[in-house]
Amino acid sequence: MPRDLYGPERRNSSGVEFGDQTALDALLAEIRAAEPPREAGPLVDGVRRAGIERVVISPIDAKAIGRVGEGDDAIAAAAVAAAQSGFAAWAATAPTRGPACSNARATSWKRGAAG
Repeated sequence: MPRDLYGPERRNSSGVEFGDQTALDALLAEIRAAEPPREAGPLVDGVRRAGIERVVISPIDAKAIGRVGEGDDAIAAAAVAAAQSGFAAWAATAPTRGPACSNARATSWKRGAAG
């Protein structure tokens, strides 16, 4: 049965019947009430850049759910320059022996994570 999909440890959710217009309308109303319109854009050195603005459309009902600023060539060049300028400081803090991935695995192991 669908409710037993994950075995006895966890019951599957009952879900929403998208073919039932009343259930779908209730779900969409909940989504609209819970989420205010969002904005996103490129960050360079922790500062949001304007980018090329466009409206984000929901694939559910084709309504506007936010705006996004997409990066252009100038923003990409600024991001690369910021990364290059920060590299020397980052490299100075890097471990002095062994590859970085080995140190990351060792750190993860010490914290109890799989590595």
